[in-house]
Amino acid sequence: MVAMAARNVEGFLNLKMVLVALVLAVAVAIPSIGGTFADFTASTSNPGNVFQTATLTMTTDHPAADFVQIGDMIPGDSATRTVTVSNTGSVPFTYAVTMANEGGPASAMWTNGVNGLQVELSNAVGVLYDGPVASLSSVETGIEVAAGSTEVLTYVFSMPNSAGNSFQGLSQGVGITYDATQLAGAAR
Repeated sequence: MVAMAARNVEGFLNLKMVLVALVLAVAVAIPSIGGTFADFTASTSNPGNVFQTATLTMTTDHPAADFVQIGDMIPGDSATRTVTVSNTGSVPFTYAVTMANEGGPASAMWTNGVNGLQVELSNAVGVLYDGPVASLSSVETGIEVAAGSTEVLTYVFSMPNSAGNSFQGLSQGVGITYDATQLAGAAR
């Protein structure tokens, strides 16, 4: 009887192993027999996006040339000149004007702030600077010049009445620079 009970247990264990093997075979076979386990998917795109930078350029109506030449200046003389600044770029800007000694050592016309060469600089807003030419350093015009627009600056250069004999025979070169800065970027 013990031998028969041992055979029954052995047969039961074999049956159990066969059942486990059958369940595993079915579990592996079902996905390949019918259907798949897939997720829904979709996609889209936005082709052709373009980013282009702006162009910041400016000119004056006196490019690469002087717009004032005054000879035989005496105390009390003055000379009025205008310059048109043009925005030839694609974005608006503001700009500053700077004067510098040019063409050699500075004469008393440059170094003497009281009796030397003076300048009054103005635009449509009003007077931007009034004083010695040598002290005109990076004066902001306060005007936003839109792309394709212009602004007129007026210069009045003068020799004070108080300039004495020590100013006879002097010459002074003056360079004028216009420095544009684009307006701040913004969210678009």
